[in-house]
Amino acid sequence: MQDLYVATCAIGLFAVGMWHVVQGEATERMFQKRRNVQLLGVVLLVLALPCALWRGAFFSAFGTALGLSGALRLCMPAWNIRMQKKAYPRWVHGWIMMAGAVGSWLIFRIGSS
Repeated sequence: MQDLYVATCAIGLFAVGMWHVVQGEATERMFQKRRNVQLLGVVLLVLALPCALWRGAFFSAFGTALGLSGALRLCMPAWNIRMQKKAYPRWVHGWIMMAGAVGSWLIFRIGSS
């Protein structure tokens, strides 16, 4: 079950990262809306829930990252929108997301072997 969860998260993160790279302007328009940012926050919080059931450093770190990211988006969408705009373009965020997807999968596989 843990393998499927991490694989699904990694594939989803990679796909969304790729979308950010290929469709940066469309993504920017989509995430200028508070409601969309909040919805993403809810999705991230739901994805963090299984991590609370599993033990180990990987799931503690992964769940904390998902939970914090989700909570910030849900509770402070305007701040999140401003921060994203000031930090770097959406395509850069996409590359970071794809690196995170590959990195999380590799760390999980190395840790579970």
